[in-house]
This record gives sequence, C-alpha cells and structure tokens, in this order.
Amino acid sequence: MNTLITIVTKSGLLTEDLDYHVVRAAMVILFLFFGYQKWFAYEAQVLIPYISHGPLLAWLYPGFGIQGASWFLGVAEWVFGALLCAGFWNKKCGILGALGSCAAFIGTVTNVSSVTSEHPVPHSSLYAATKGVIDTLTLALAKELGPRNIRVNAVAPGHTETEGTRCIGLVGSEQARQRVAATPLGGRFGQPEDIAPVVVFLASDGTAWLTGECISSSGGAR
Repeated sequence: MNTLITIVTKSGLLTEDLDYHVVRAAMVILFLFFGYQKWFAYEAQVLIPYISHGPLLAWLYPGFGIQGASWFLGVAEWVFGALLCAGFWNKKCGILGALGSCAAFIGTVTNVSSVTSEHPVPHSSLYAATKGVIDTLTLALAKELGPRNIRVNAVAPGHTETEGTRCIGLVGSEQARQRVAATPLGGRFGQPEDIAPVVVFLASDGTAWLTGECISSSGGAR
C-alpha cells in the first residue's frame, strides 16, 4: 500500500483537484465494467431491444450483426474509459473521453441488469457479480446525474431464451425445465420481445420522474 501511495504521489495526481480525479477514476471504472459485460453472448441478446429501437444505434446490426454490435459497443466504452484515464496526464485525451461519455449518456441511461444479481443460480458467480455492480452503479449515477436532468434506470431480465442461452445448452435442459416451472407468469422462458417494451418505456417521457430504479422483467421468476 505504501508503494502505491508513493507512486501516486510522485505522479502528481494528488497535488490538486483531488475530487476531480476521484470522479474521473469512477468514470473509468464504470466504462471498464460496461465494456466488459458486452462480451457475453447473453448480453448481446439482451441488447437487441435497445439497439433495434435506438435511432442512433439501429445501423449496428446491418453492419456488425448481433454479437458484433455488442462487441462494437464494448470496445467503444473501453475507448472512452481509456481516453478518460489518459486525461489524467493529457487534457486533450480527457476532453475526447468526456465527449464520448456525453454521447453515451444523453438524456436517459437504461442499464441491462439481471435477476441473477439478487438471485444467482449455480455457476453464475462472475456474471451475477458484474450485474450486481450494474445495480449499484445505477443507484449511484442516478444521484450524480440527476441534477443534470439525466435519468438512470435499469431493466433486469429473467430467464430469457436467446442465442446465448441456446449455445450454452441451457434451453431444453433439465435446469431450464426447473426454471420454467418456477416462473409464475406463463411457465416459459422469456423472449427478447418481452424485454423490449420495458426498455422503450424507461426511455420514454412517461418515466420523466423515474430514476434510480431497477425494473424486473422476468415473468415473476426469482
């Protein structure tokens, strides 16, 4: 720890504007986690309603496909985070990262969480942990960005039939049948089309007084 403190002190980061540097570091960590989750096949499927209904993002599917679009967004978020990090030493890089951040958070932010963040299933520890981070970030950003009239919410899909869940052999398995049996509404896996209306609703003017919320779209599954 002493070595770390010595390195940071010599870097000159603590000489002035400590609060400014702390906020910058928080944004770097935020984009690190946002970009990381885009590499999951499941995440690519959950993003379908976001990208399909996004006037600024709909072009991604014709150009990159479903998984490629998710990777593209993940790389973009990592680039924004890297530029913000470089801004500690180079203000021009910091400005570019800030501009990218503004583009990512225009008016409303709807994060993709999951019911596994609070109700994890076996062999999902890493995935559930990343979604728990998203839940906490949603609450924190809602308070930080609220004064700028930027709403931050999250949607938490339940067990959803996607290309990702099919590829890992979940759909049709005994584990899947158990999860379906435990889903009160409909007794089935969710579909991307079940998630899309919730995403659109959170981005609409009808939720102008809604922020810091995580809406479960899981058919009642826990």
